[in-house]
Amino acid sequence: MSIERDQIRVMMVLGVTMAVFILAFWLPNHLHENRLHAELDVANKSLHQVNHNPQALAGMMRQVTDLRMLTHQSQKYVPQTDELADLLRKLSMELRDQQVIGQEVQTGSIVHGDKYSVIPITLRFQGSFPAVFGFLQRIESMRRMIRITRLEIDGDAQRVNQPLSVRVELYTFFMKPQGGKP
Repeated sequence: MSIERDQIRVMMVLGVTMAVFILAFWLPNHLHENRLHAELDVANKSLHQVNHNPQALAGMMRQVTDLRMLTHQSQKYVPQTDELADLLRKLSMELRDQQVIGQEVQTGSIVHGDKYSVIPITLRFQGSFPAVFGFLQRIESMRRMIRITRLEIDGDAQRVNQPLSVRVELYTFFMKPQGGKP
């Protein structure tokens, strides 16, 4: 019995197709599955150690309790509403108290998270080093949670009497109402 040319071609095409399938689809998925099983084994061992070590679990519970107490004792707060106008008024008053010039305040788009929202604010002004330092201290001492994310100070070292140009980027936060929408 002789095998015809067409049958040989079909067998070769089937062999190449099977090799491509194995190399392109099955092998990578099989290797990924093996990695996931190894990660699962490590996680199960870790869970087994925690379950059989009540001291470690009790220590973690104490840490959680301590962190909750520290959070409640914190002098900083995150308001329930945005209160943006009040914050901008306070920032402007602080800048005026420090006797800076050319103050400019810009707010960015509010970024909504699951439990809280972030309001980016950019401040630009000119002033002496003590004024800049005093303003930053006042921001840090505010009760409201504010995070300074960027501080740019530009000045000429040769002209010490010239005011510094300052750009401050900061974030402030507010919690979402219990309904979930701000």
